[in-house]
Amino acid sequence: MRSIGTIAVATLREHLRESGLHALIALVWLLLLAAVALAELSAGQRLRVVTDVGLAATRLGGLCAALFLGGGVVAREVERRSATATLTAPVERWAWLLGRFGGVFLALVVLVAATGVLLFVVVAVLMVLTPQAAAAPSLLGLGLRLSPALLLVLVEVTIVAALATMFSAFSSHLFAMVCSLGLWVAGHYAQTAAHLATNASEAWVSALNGLLWCILPNVSVFAVATRIAHDDPVRSGEVTLALTYGVVYAAAMLAIGSGLFARRDI
Repeated sequence: MRSIGTIAVATLREHLRESGLHALIALVWLLLLAAVALAELSAGQRLRVVTDVGLAATRLGGLCAALFLGGGVVAREVERRSATATLTAPVERWAWLLGRFGGVFLALVVLVAATGVLLFVVVAVLMVLTPQAAAAPSLLGLGLRLSPALLLVLVEVTIVAALATMFSAFSSHLFAMVCSLGLWVAGHYAQTAAHLATNASEAWVSALNGLLWCILPNVSVFAVATRIAHDDPVRSGEVTLALTYGVVYAAAMLAIGSGLFARRDI
C-alpha cells in the first residue's frame, strides 16, 4: 500500500508540472466567468444559469483531463520505456497501475476543487449583488448544495479515468482516449438499454440490451448533480446509489486493467 501511495503522489507531481492540467483549469475558469456575462441576459435566473454553466464546465474540464491523463497513465510510460525501470524494482504491476491511477484521481480532485471554489465564490458574489438575494440560500446552504453536486461530477469523471486506464493498460494513448470517450458517450444510452432489457418482446433483444447495460457506464445516474445544486427534490438514496455505482464500476475497470497489464509485454 505504501508503494501505491508513493507512486500516486509522484504521478500527481508529474501532472502538476505539466501545462495541460493548468490549461484545463484556466479554461473552466474562463467559461465560468463568461457565464456571468451570459447570465445578464436571463430574467431573474442569474444564479441558475451560472450554476448550470459552472457544473457543465467542470464536467467538461474533468472529462478532458480524465481522457488525456488516464489514457496516458500506462501507455506513455511504456512508450517512453520509463515503466521498465520502475517495474524492475520490487513493485507488482497491479500496484504500479493503481498508483498511477491514484495520481490521475488526485489530479482530478485538484481540478474539481479549484473550479468548485471559484464557482462558490462567483455564485456567492451574485447572491449579494442580485436584488432577489433574500430568496437565495445562505453561504452555508450554498456550500451544502454545491459540495455533493461537485462530488458527483468528480465520481463521473473518475469513471472515465478508470476506463481510460483500463484501455491504456493494453493499448496506445490515442486508442485509450478514443475508446473511453466513445463508451462515455454511449453510456448515455445505458438507461434506455436497461428499459429495453426488461420490456423487449424478443429474448435476444432483451439479452443484448442487458449486456449493454452491464458494460456501458450509466452516466445518467450523475445527472442528479444539477438538481442538487438547485435544491430541487431528489429521491432518498439517489445520491448514495450514484456514488456506490461509480466506485464499483471504476473498481471493476481497474481490476480488468490490472489483469490485462499483467499479461502485457513491456
